[in-house]
Amino acid sequence: MKHLQKLKGFSRSSYGVEWTILRKIHLITLLGTVLPLVFLGLIYVGFDMNDHDFKLLMFFIISLIILHWTFVTVVGIACLVIVVMKGPAYVADPYHLPDAGDHDDLKQLLL
Repeated sequence: MKHLQKLKGFSRSSYGVEWTILRKIHLITLLGTVLPLVFLGLIYVGFDMNDHDFKLLMFFIISLIILHWTFVTVVGIACLVIVVMKGPAYVADPYHLPDAGDHDDLKQLLL
């Protein structure tokens, strides 16, 4: 028995936005991490804030960065799922139901 036999007559779907996103996801992650930290650094250097307000701002920026990482992770996983789904189709082992009867047209498709 051959494993991972490609389905005959199947045409692959064309690539879409998912590859563009996957190629740029490291840049999106880096920018989404560095830009809020630069903003926090500029606030620290440029403004005279008391410690309590700066700590609140720092916690907000850190939570914003973690939220950004979560979004990037979800979008990356979704893009990977789309890439796998657009890949070549493979023939699975048939499972014949005992009460389904004889389907000649299904057998011809699988052979």
